[in-house]
Formats: sequence, C-alpha cells, structure tokens
Amino acid sequence: MLSLGKLAPGQQQYYLDTVARGAEEYYTGTKEAPGQWLGRAAERLGLHGEVDPDVLHRVRNGAEPRTDTRLTRAQGAPSVPGFDATFCAPKSVSLLYSLGPREASNEVRNAHDAAVGASFKLLEEVAARARRGKGGAQRIEADGLVAAAFRHRTSRAGDPHLHTHVLVANVVQAPSDGRWSALDARALYAWAKTAGYLYEAQLRTELTRRLGLEWQATRNGIADLAAIPADVLKAFSTRRAQIEAHLARVGEQGPRASQVAAYATRAPKATGNGPEVSQAEWVARAQAHGLELGDLQALLGRAAPTELPAPGSDAANLLFERLAEPGGLTAHHATFGRREVLRGIAEALPPGADVGPICELADAFLASRHVVGIREATGLRTSDVIRRRDGTVVPTRTDDAIWTTREILDIEERLTKGAIRRRRDGTGVATPSALDQALAARPELSREQVRLVQRVTRSGAGVDVVEGAAGAGKTFALAAARQAWEASGHRVIGCSLAARAAAQLEEGSGIASMTLDRLLRGLERGGAGALGTNDIVVVDEAAIVGTRKLAKLLDHAETAHAKVVLVGDHHQLPEIDAGGAFASLAARLGSTRLQDNRRQAASWERVALARLRAGSTDRAIAAYEAHGRVHIEPDLDAARQRLVSDWAQARGRGGTHVMLASQLRDVDELNRLARDHLRAQGHLEPTDTILGSRAFAAGDEVITNRNDYDLGVINGTRGTVTHIDTGHGRIRIRTTDGRDVEIPAEYTLAGNLRHGYAMSFHKAQGTTVQQSFVLVRDTIEREYAYSGLSRGTEANTIYLAEPSYRVEEQHAPEFEPTALDRLGRGLHHSGAKSMALDINDALGTEL
Repeated sequence: MLSLGKLAPGQQQYYLDTVARGAEEYYTGTKEAPGQWLGRAAERLGLHGEVDPDVLHRVRNGAEPRTDTRLTRAQGAPSVPGFDATFCAPKSVSLLYSLGPREASNEVRNAHDAAVGASFKLLEEVAARARRGKGGAQRIEADGLVAAAFRHRTSRAGDPHLHTHVLVANVVQAPSDGRWSALDARALYAWAKTAGYLYEAQLRTELTRRLGLEWQATRNGIADLAAIPADVLKAFSTRRAQIEAHLARVGEQGPRASQVAAYATRAPKATGNGPEVSQAEWVARAQAHGLELGDLQALLGRAAPTELPAPGSDAANLLFERLAEPGGLTAHHATFGRREVLRGIAEALPPGADVGPICELADAFLASRHVVGIREATGLRTSDVIRRRDGTVVPTRTDDAIWTTREILDIEERLTKGAIRRRRDGTGVATPSALDQALAARPELSREQVRLVQRVTRSGAGVDVVEGAAGAGKTFALAAARQAWEASGHRVIGCSLAARAAAQLEEGSGIASMTLDRLLRGLERGGAGALGTNDIVVVDEAAIVGTRKLAKLLDHAETAHAKVVLVGDHHQLPEIDAGGAFASLAARLGSTRLQDNRRQAASWERVALARLRAGSTDRAIAAYEAHGRVHIEPDLDAARQRLVSDWAQARGRGGTHVMLASQLRDVDELNRLARDHLRAQGHLEPTDTILGSRAFAAGDEVITNRNDYDLGVINGTRGTVTHIDTGHGRIRIRTTDGRDVEIPAEYTLAGNLRHGYAMSFHKAQGTTVQQSFVLVRDTIEREYAYSGLSRGTEANTIYLAEPSYRVEEQHAPEFEPTALDRLGRGLHHSGAKSMALDINDALGTEL
C-alpha cells in the first residue's frame, strides 16, 4: 500500500531524529537504518547514499545541498517542503519479517527495498512535473525527483510494521531550460494509488522468488500470505485500529484525513525497551492467537515463481479478455487510463510480477484489438473537465490518454443509433379522444405535465426521454399517459432498477410494474414474456440504469417494434455501473422536461434545490444556512447526537420523518442512537433479541434489504416489529401498507433485515416524507446531496461536523477550511458518468 500526504514545515526533523540521528529512542530503543537518497534529480545535485541531516534540511528549504543558495527563484522556504510517500508491506509480510527465521527476515527486508525502488522509479517517470507562474498555472515536464527514503520496522503502537517513508522534495528541474521550480503534485497524487499496486505486485514476486511464498487472493491490490489467520493479522494491527477509530469519531475519510489521524493519535515514544523485549511480547501475542514460530517457517518454499504472460501469448490474450469484458475495466466507468490498466493487471496477479513487465503488458493491452483510443496523451492540460452537449460538466484526466473497450463502445453506438433510427417509428400512439379524456380526468395537471403526456402519447418515437426534477410530479403525469395508451389498445409495462421504485411507479401511475432485471429475464426467455407492437415500456429512475442493461432493453423493444419511455433525472443519484446513456439520449433525442418542483412547501427551498441541481452550490447552501437548516457540530459524534435528538422531537410531534446518511456505518450508528431514544421513552420492549449482528425488539421500525417474493417483501419494504419468536428467530412485522409478514431467521441472519429509522441515500430514492434529517460528510458529491435534500416536503436539514485538524503543533497544517468551506468544495464535484461516445465527441476525436 502507498499513502501520500503533505509535509508541514520542519516535519522532516521527525524522520531525522527517529532514523538518522536516533536522538529519540524510537520504538525499541535502537536506531533504524539511515535514510538513503533516491531519484534522478537527487543524483544531479550530487546526492548519493546515506542522507545527511543538514543536507536534507537545505533541500527541503529549496536550497542547494552544499550551500544556502536557493535553487528556485521563489523567496523564502516553501510552505510545503515536500511530500511523504509511505510504502507499507502487508501485515502478514511484516510478521514474517519480525518473527520469522533470520535468513527469511533479511530476504523480506531486501524484497521490500527492491519493491520500493521499482515502484518509486515508475512514480518518478510519470509524476515529475514542475509548476511556475502566478498561482502555479504553468505546468512543465521535469526530469526526476529529489527524495530520501527512511525504512522503519515497527508501527507507532509497537506492532511489527515494515514500511518506508519516501520524502519527496518540493523542487524539480525542467530539462527544457535547466531551471529548478516547485513540484506540481497533481500527478504525484494521481499516480500514488497505482504506484501502491505496483509496489505490492513487485513485493509479492520478489518474495516468491526469494522464499517460495504462497499468497491469498488480491483485494484492492494487496494480498496477504497464505495460511496466516485473519485474527492474527488483526491482533497485530493496533495502529490501524487507532487511526480508524479516530476517523470514525471525527467523521473524516481519505488520504489527507488518514495522515492527520496518524498525527492526532500518536502516542509518546516508548523508551528503555530493547529489541528482545518487543520480540518476546510479539511471540507471546502470536502464540495467544494460535500462531507458532514454526508456522512461519512452514510458509517457506511452498511455491515456485511464475512467469508473467508475454505479450502475444495465449495467457496474455486471456488476461486481456478479462480486462476488456463487462466486469473488467469498464464495469463502472466507460473509459479508463493507463493507471487503471496497470492496477487491473497487478490485481489479477496474486503471485505478483516485476514492475517493468507489468508496464509492458499494459502497453500491449492498450495496443490490442480490445481497446479503442479516445484521446492520445496530450501533455499537461489546465482543464480537468469536459462538457457534454447539454452543457453539464464531467471530470476527466488531466495529463493521461483515455481509452475505452470495443465492447462498451459497440454497445453505446448500437444504443444511440437505434434510438435515433426509431424517431419516426409511429409506435405507441394514443388516439386524440383517448388523450383528451385522460387529460380531462386530471385537471390538476400543470402545463408542463400536460406537455409531457401529449409528447409521450403522440410522438410515435420508439424511444422518448422524460427528464424530471425531484418532486416534479412525474408519476402523476404518467398516470394520465397510461390511461390514454390503454384506452387506445396498448399494453403498458412499468419497470425500474429497484423493486421498491417499481412498486412506487405502480402505486402512483397505475402501471403494472416490476424490476428491470425481472423484465429482461422474461424477454430473454421469450414466449408469454415477449414484447409486442402494441406494448409500451416505461422505465422509471432510468438515469441510474447502466448502459449495458439499458441497451438490452432497447434491443428487445426495437426487435418487437415496441415503445420505450425513459423517465429519470441525471442530476440525482448516478449509475453504479458504466453509465451516461440516459443523459446522452436526452441530449441526442431531445427530452420533455418537468422542472416545476411541486414537493417542497417553502418557495425558498424549491429555489435552493433548483440551484443545487444546476450546480450553483454556494448559493444553495447559503440559503439553507440562512434559514437555519444547517447545524455544524464540533465532531461527528456530536453531529449524530444532535440529528437524532431533533429527529426524536419531530417524531414525537407526529408525521413522517427519515434520517439519511451517505455511509452505512453512519446509518448503523444513527439507528443505534434512535433505538436508545425510543427505549428510554418506552417505545421498545426492554429486552432485545440478537439475530446475527443486530438487536431487535417489538416496536422496532425495520426495513428489508432483499427481494423475496415468496415472503411478500421487496428490497425496501418497511414495517414495525410486532412479535419475535425467540426460540426460532422469526420476526413478525406489520408493513406500512398494512400487511402482516413473518420474516424467517435465515433472512435476518443473512443481514437482510435492518433497522429503518435511518437509511442511505440510495435506499431513500423515491421516498417522500414531511421532514428529512441529513447527515452530510464534506466529500459528498452534488447528485447525492440533491437527492437527499429533496425528500422532505416541509423541511430538510443538514448536519455536519467541523474537520478535526488540531494535532501536534509542529505537524499542524498552516490553514484548513471550515466545514462549510469543505462542503462547498465537495458539492462542486459531480459524480455524473459519461458514455465513451460523449467524451469522444467533446474532445473531437475520430474513432
């Protein structure tokens, strides 16, 4: 694993004191190995071998190594002297290094050093960039980095933890003119994750060659040694547990937050214990969890090195097919860069491989028949977004080429060409009299709703697109369209990705509905499930349907000459799978838009939501703050407590309410706090029944997480526990629609029944309540915030925590924004996805 963070002024002293000078008896009272210089630019400065403390100070201050002469034209020392790239071995490897035989320990250390060197070399090749000019706007290629590597053996908490800090100086040299300038760290951050994957792959292959080790499957680029139990690894992960507990408490996440959490949770350095004391404690701890030293010896010599598939070989072609298949590189995004390819190859190799051959294999894949180039590498760019035809903005990479696969590109082309080809199909047309009767039966329809009904029932297009803002009354308008179609002899079928959304569509519009997967299964079987020329398929929440799935439906509909109406909003929750099809079809075909929000009672809130939807996020949040709808607490615990307290008070007054959060751990904690409130008020039975990882009692509000039509529940069915059969683990609930349903123990034990006081944004999609209480983390993207804040008719209130950045003074950042600053920054980011075709069109590339 590789983590990357900024160094604060003077922070290099920490590494010098604990490693090079040994002034503080770090860890066990013995000094670590001296630091070593790394990087091509370091060599040009005459820096080789062991790190000299005074020289490191000068370089970190932007000065020439042997004098105080400044390297750059900037005045004074840089506010950010450099960056700390920390390469960490998997915990199982650290255990072998610390507790294994001496010869094996030496080989683990050498393998780690080799892996750090190989992955840093790649990082240096792709991430050495200079920035110049006002605000660093001018971006220039640089030749190498100036870095110092410090290897540590132990974590701050005293656990075995083999890792190396590579301190990268904030100074690089441009070969074009020989000038030294500040480092442009954007590429360094962009490539850090990939360099971490390559470090892990190099480490695995080094250890397999040297010691014959076997590996478990890779997960997020990391694999542990085979045959070491998970509870042993957990027992030696004290430091990680401290950091994760801090992150959970303050409500932060991401590399920067992890770095700050590491500083904030640093314990005073232990002194006086020799290495034999730590070793004895480690051995005792390992044995207490069932790991004997002989078990580590038995890990050696169990595997032989494997050859990496050579480009052009059958094995390489098989790997390329896996990368290019629907579940590969384009599973969640239609495009990718070289970074994603390198990670995909490293992930696919549990035995690991050398960095160089992995790069060669990646380049061979990018030149293969599976891949289509969208943009060649164009050097440094100042823009990091592209703009769709409809004016919406989506992010793209700054200095990398972009590729897609032939498979997803063919699907996108078939989908768009087919929809365009069907514009004048003359299908799904209602008679004028049937349309008039349907509209006359609903005088409450607004002008834009009437236009929607007229368009979809009279256009004759094989594919119609309806874009509707949250609360714009889409299903009410669709009820009129259904009546007109059915009176004209058409069969109307409804579907949605989620069963709950399908049920809401059926309830609101009268269209018999099912999940999209269930519909597709019936279409693939044919027979009674096939579509006919008089059929109309209405897809609700179509904007969250992935491109591949939507293309299958449109293929069936075109074959049957049936009509499809896509209803959704690409400003709300984005697709999980590779997507962008809904927004693309709306732009290519034209769409009918419902923009009049009829849900929120207050006019200011309707305006604020419209601004948030359109991307005017600062004005939107300012409106919520001005109306007392933003509560900022000192930390996450306080924010949760305030939210639940406000929810409980509102619940006591009656009405419908929901608590929302973007992360499941927050949802679980809000539910726990809610149960504490309700039990204190006597609304829950005093005794809980534990089923799996959750406690239930009569009176609990619950929600189901999986469709089970035999039981009579779908994903999202809500109800109240009326009885628990403790002997058999059966739970009886009264659903919100008045049915009594018995939930068997196996359903609950599998985690499919949860408490329903709080839910995720995805679970709440389509929900309408009187008040919503929304726990927001500052990394939330605009689409999620818009979806969450549009659930309540009377009030939607934001709760967030101030960032917790008060750490040891010498490591404190010079400035950190407030919670609202960070929230605004997060909301400026869009999670919208684009089809490869649209990115290609925006860049003007010929495929």
